[in-house]
Amino acid sequence: MEVQICRACLGTSPAMIDIFDNAPGLGISIADMITQCTPYEISKEDCYPKNICDSCLRCARAAFEIRQTIEKSHQKILQLKNRKVLTANLRQDVCSPEIKKPHKCTYCQKAFKKKWHLQEHTRKHTGERSYKCPHCSMSFSYRNSLKSHINRHTGEKRYECSHCSKKFTDSGNLKIHIRTHTGEKPFKCSQCSMSFAIKTTLQSHIRTHTGERPYKCPQCPQAFAQKNGLKAHTRTHTGERPHSCNHCSKSFSTKEQLKQHIRSHTGERPFKCSLCSKSFSSTGGVQRHNLTHTGERPHKCSHCSMSFSQKSSLYRHLLTHRRDKLEN
Repeated sequence: MEVQICRACLGTSPAMIDIFDNAPGLGISIADMITQCTPYEISKEDCYPKNICDSCLRCARAAFEIRQTIEKSHQKILQLKNRKVLTANLRQDVCSPEIKKPHKCTYCQKAFKKKWHLQEHTRKHTGERSYKCPHCSMSFSYRNSLKSHINRHTGEKRYECSHCSKKFTDSGNLKIHIRTHTGEKPFKCSQCSMSFAIKTTLQSHIRTHTGERPYKCPQCPQAFAQKNGLKAHTRTHTGERPHSCNHCSKSFSTKEQLKQHIRSHTGERPFKCSLCSKSFSSTGGVQRHNLTHTGERPHKCSHCSMSFSQKSSLYRHLLTHRRDKLEN
């Protein structure tokens, strides 16, 4: 597929929109829309690119719509000013919800300011997927989703982090990545003080409060709070071990197990004790070690009053009870 250039940002992508097509729901061509918002004339006869990417189209549309909104509001204000309407009435007249969101969803209670916003929202209810990938059988409800998907086929990474050299196929992943630099965590838990950089991480965390386990194993009664938990568990039934070590012949059911194993080859110990100089290859290792500082003994014997800091110590102790029972 021929890679095309965006007239606005000069970015390249196989998924472009003809700049002389009509902007959906506005009754005006994209070229005319841009001309009204900028000092630049766009003509079919000029020698510049004739396409625009979806991201730049959204920006141009937003600029055009805010220009229209300001013009309408200005006219409204002038009319009310001529009638000497009080400030309170002015605010009520200009900002009433009915004027703001006239396009109402027939499936739910939501309403939208623009018709095309409603059309996009309606696809959530209908499941319509009109944007089809030219490389595979997948289809999408939104043009932006298709564009991000196509980038995975082409390997194109247009979105570069301003803090480091990493690049991403879509702006959403870049936005999430930037939070690793800024420390921003906009998604706050309503039940505790924790906050998260990613919305799905918050949703998983909330299940630790509610106890909800929506991901159920079809082969046994177990259920999980996270999809990844179910996926890893399913491999205990199938025996699948897709993560192979490139240092030896071992393979593992989860990526985390493989990462931990690889440290046995590299000697890496990234988990450091905050109370002494020791470090460990896994979080479990440092957690078990911390018990030697705190004196905590969470593993209790069910046959006597003894308790242990390590589960392995409890197992060894239980053998003494079993031996005593056999001798008696």
